[in-house]
This record gives sequence, C-alpha cells and structure tokens, in this order.
Amino acid sequence: MCRGTHGQASLEYLGIVAVVALVLGALAVPALAGSEVGGGVVRQMERALCVVSHGDCEEDRRPCVVSSDSTQASGHVDLLVLHTGARELVLREARSDGTVAVTFLRSGENGLQVGVGDGGELRIGGRVLRVGVQASAQLLRLAGEGRTWVLAPAEADVLVRRLVVDDAGDLGDRILHGGADLDGFPAPQQTSTQTGLEVSISGSVSRGRAQASLTLTGAALAGSTVDAATGRRTYLVRTDASLAGDVTLSRSAGADGTVGAAELVTVTVDASGKPVDLGVLDSGDLAGSARLPGPVRRLLGLSGQPQDARRWELERHLDLTVPANLDAARGFLAEAASPGLKTAMTARVGDALRARLDEAAIVDARTYAVSDATGGVDANGQAGPVRVGAGFEREERSARLLAAAQRGLDGIWRTRTDCVGAAR
Repeated sequence: MCRGTHGQASLEYLGIVAVVALVLGALAVPALAGSEVGGGVVRQMERALCVVSHGDCEEDRRPCVVSSDSTQASGHVDLLVLHTGARELVLREARSDGTVAVTFLRSGENGLQVGVGDGGELRIGGRVLRVGVQASAQLLRLAGEGRTWVLAPAEADVLVRRLVVDDAGDLGDRILHGGADLDGFPAPQQTSTQTGLEVSISGSVSRGRAQASLTLTGAALAGSTVDAATGRRTYLVRTDASLAGDVTLSRSAGADGTVGAAELVTVTVDASGKPVDLGVLDSGDLAGSARLPGPVRRLLGLSGQPQDARRWELERHLDLTVPANLDAARGFLAEAASPGLKTAMTARVGDALRARLDEAAIVDARTYAVSDATGGVDANGQAGPVRVGAGFEREERSARLLAAAQRGLDGIWRTRTDCVGAAR
C-alpha cells in the first residue's frame, strides 16, 4: 500500500514540476523570441511534458540518412500470358549518428501479362533495339520478406558484399538455395513481410532509326516489421507510381527520363499492442527541369531547386499517445492493422487525419542528389496475343543528402545541422 501511494505521489510531483516549468517558460520565452535560446527552452519544456505523459518523445531525435547506396537485381520469364520473376534489393544507409543500416529485401512476382502487336525488343545495359509495334499490360501479385541490421560501417560493408547479386547466375543460385549465406553475421534487428499488387502498361514503336517507348507503373503494398529489441511492430501501407519513357531519333539524338512519387504510411504499436506512432513519408523523383514541390521548397527555406537535387522527402510523425492524435487516427488504424492485399488496396489517410498531421506532427523535409546506373539483358517478342521473353536487370542508385529541416516537438522549424554536417 505505501509503495503504491509513494509511486503515485512521485508521478503527481513530476506533473506539478512540469506545469511549473511550463508557466515559467511561458513567461520567459517572449523575452527570448527569435533566438536559438528561446527555441531551445520551448523544445525542452515540450520534451519534459512528453516524458511525464509517457509519450513517444524521441521522434525528433532520430538520426537522418545522409547517404544511401542500393543495388536491385531482378529476373523474369514471360511465356504466353504468364509472368514470373524475383527481385532482391540491398540498401546501405549511412546515418548521421555514425551507424549504418543495411536492409535486404527479397520478393517474388507472379501474374498475368497480355499484349497486342507484332514486334520485339532487345536491351543490353542502357542500349535498346526495337522493331515493330507492341503494347502490353501486367497484373502481378507481389510477396516478400526483409531484414535490417544496424552496424558499424566496416561490418556493414562486409555484409553488403555478401548480399549483393552480381549476375543472373548468382540470382538463380539464390532462388534455388533459399538466399544468401549469412553465417557469422548477427541476427537482424528487424524482420518484415509484405504483400501487394503491381500494375503496369507499356508500349513501344520503331520506324527505321526512330523509336520510342512509354511505361506507366503503379503498385500498392502492405506489410509489417517487428523490432527484436523492443517488441514493437510497425504496420505499413505503401503506394508507388512512376512514368518512364525514351525517344531515339538517330544515333546521336534522343532523350529519356523517369518521374515517380510514393507514399508510405506506418503505424507503430508497442509490445502490448498500444498504438504509439503514425508516420507518413511522401517522396518523389525529379526529372529534367521538374522542380521541388512548393511545400518542400518553403520548408527548406529554398528560393529554388538546388542544381543537383533529384529526390525529395517529406516525413511526418504523429504521437498516438496523445488522445487527440489517437482520435484523429482511429479510422486509419482500423484499416491498417491487417497487412494483406485488402489493406494495400483500401487503407488511405483521410482529410481529417491529414489536417491533424499538418497541425501536430513532427515534420522532416529533405532533398538528395541521386545518380543511377542500369545493366543487364532483356529480350521479348510479341506476335499478336502470344508473348515470349526473359531478362535480368541490375540497378544501382546512390543518394547524398543536400538539405534537411525539421519542425520539432515545439512547433519551431530549424535546420538539421547534425544531418547536413554529417553529409559533408
């Protein structure tokens, strides 16, 4: 009895201290307005109140990804109306706290492909030869699993070399033997599963030396990730859309480009199943003269687009231990708690929840410089409704942080100097 009473008194005392600190801070901040000191005082008061209320108080202290390198290897076979394939992605992310996150994702794709026309296509690396006219549409079921490790840089590099697929034979061997050899490496900190659908429509035409192609792709994925140390589970819903095209007029004249956008929504629950965080990550790739979205430019304090910016990210996190935030998110929580195809297709963030995110979320805005390289061989042919093809592709992408800004617990915008400094 006494122990319980003492614990309650301690909690009440902490609450009183927090209220006193808030009042004193409210009196002090006007005199400090516009200064870093004032922002720091408000920030620490908000954090103190968050800790007292057992909130999710560390979201604005998470390290940034200052650079990333990814390698994706994929292979497929098309026969009549059937398509089957496999993909493996290795992602190395250097973070502002000096650690490196390595993520390995493997997924299978199976579905239907229908086409019309008479023609063919041969791609070797970045060079493409087309004949005739053809168009096709795919509907694929995706299913995969992933693992993430957080390691020191040297250990992460060894793991990446072990995981990366070099060629089609290497990918085939992985499929036959159930994956990469991970003997000697620690267990991953996180494991994940996902399932979803992908739809693509493509067409190509060739007349002499002139040729052109256009591909529109959309995907919806749902899944979950479990953190081994904390027992937290994160449910996710992801939607992607991209448009890729190229035109060749002669051996020396041509153009190509890709533009895409994605939204990832996550709901994290603690080991007991209590919701603690809702996250929304909007991102996009820029092509040609495309500019950063207006909100990202304003949040980063940029008058225009940096010359080499080719990717933007806008990430928001809402503390679900706050009753008003939880009430705004209840509808989405009910939709997203089952990581299946239905969730992938139907779970959406409504207007009321978006308004709450705009009002109360921690917000991070980032831009990256990106470079890409693609290799491999792909050949297909279309004769009326009959299609036959096979291919292997290896894509490499590197990204480097250019700018980062954050609206923290106190609602004040500031530059993430820890992230930008670590990226240099």
